[in-house]
Amino acid sequence: MTSATNKRDLRTGRSVWVDSPGLGVPTRPLRAALSVDVAVVGAGISGAFTARELARDHSVAVLDRRAPLMGSTMASTALLQWEIDLPLTALGGRIGIAKARRAYARSWSAVQALKRIVEDDRIPCGLAERRSLYLAGDEYGHRALKTEAEARAAMDLPSEYLDGPACGKGSA
Repeated sequence: MTSATNKRDLRTGRSVWVDSPGLGVPTRPLRAALSVDVAVVGAGISGAFTARELARDHSVAVLDRRAPLMGSTMASTALLQWEIDLPLTALGGRIGIAKARRAYARSWSAVQALKRIVEDDRIPCGLAERRSLYLAGDEYGHRALKTEAEARAAMDLPSEYLDGPACGKGSA
């Protein structure tokens, strides 16, 4: 049986980024005082995107005690998803549906923006979109999944509820 995903060793401290061809950041040691509008401390994913945005209108220096790709971002599995830890309907029960819808919309928008950045900047990181699949279980049964799919579809978020023959039920 073959897998749809590449298996990578994520437990021994070797970054998924280290083996990515074409990635790298030009660096040089700071040997003298530097005058910039903004100094970003930390060259991880947050620092990199912060510097990218600020560099539009400011002179920016990114400072880090480690070499690029060697900080906490290195331990990342690089899995990005717009789905939040709680389903939209469950989150709505906790914080109100309007706030839950806003959180989901912002999360969706953030991932779409990141995809545009990767494309616009031609970042060779192997970004590939994958679909999510939720299975009915003890905590969220088929009715809860159907309600969740309808709530997401009402917001124009990608969602499809599969039932019966559509999901292979009863097939040989």
